[in-house]
This record gives sequence, C-alpha cells and structure tokens, in this order.
Amino acid sequence: MSTFITHAHLVSPDVERFDATLELHEGRIRRILDADAPLPAGGTVFDAAGRLVVPGFIDEHCHGGMGYEVTGDDPRGIT
Repeated sequence: MSTFITHAHLVSPDVERFDATLELHEGRIRRILDADAPLPAGGTVFDAAGRLVVPGFIDEHCHGGMGYEVTGDDPRGIT
C-alpha cells in the first residue's frame, strides 16, 4: 500500500517542482507524479497544500535539559 503526498513544493539538490505528488512505498520514494495524475485506490493521501517537502532532510537540532546531556556520544545520557 502506498502513501501519497499531494500538492507538494518538492525541493532536492537537483529538482524543484511545484504542485507535485510523491508516491512513498515501504519508506522510500517510488515515483514523483504531476499533480493531476490519477492516484490508485486504497492508498493513504496527505495534502501538503503547497508546503515544502524536502526528501532526505533530517533536522538534528536538539537541546538538553533537566541535567541530561543529549549531544554527547554516550547513549546513557538520554536513556
């Protein structure tokens, strides 16, 4: 079963598309479709409503607190 993100402003290092549809399957992008392409029945659809979709971008920004160090290399600091 696929998941579709429709009406997305897709940005990646080599592609920028407006009003695109991304088909995701098993955690990976299967294909990029035009906004008016018919979608198969049974998939889950999320409407991005023109918002940015940036595949592969991981926001690693975090803060520690309450006496815990979350930026070190020792996982015991956060578990």
